[in-house]
Amino acid sequence: MIERGMMRIVVAFVVGLLCVAGTTLVACAGDSVPRMQVGELVEMIDSDNVMVVDVRRSRDWEGSESMIKNAVRKPYDDDAWMAVVPKDKTIVVYCA
Repeated sequence: MIERGMMRIVVAFVVGLLCVAGTTLVACAGDSVPRMQVGELVEMIDSDNVMVVDVRRSRDWEGSESMIKNAVRKPYDDDAWMAVVPKDKTIVVYCA
């Protein structure tokens, strides 16, 4: 009986730690991802040094009337494409 109670406490503690750690990681990631304004992208869009990647869900992309000029469509849930992204270009990821 005591073992079961102790196990519940340990599990609750570990779950609590994971929740706190996950929240902290999400908060940190939000600060490290640079964002840009539309005007900034407009100035860069014709450059050979920029690659725009559209990662919207298929249904959002297919139903959209607006596409960014020269954007490359890559699914957000398939990150295999990230391994072949050119390292010498500025990568702009578009998801909205």
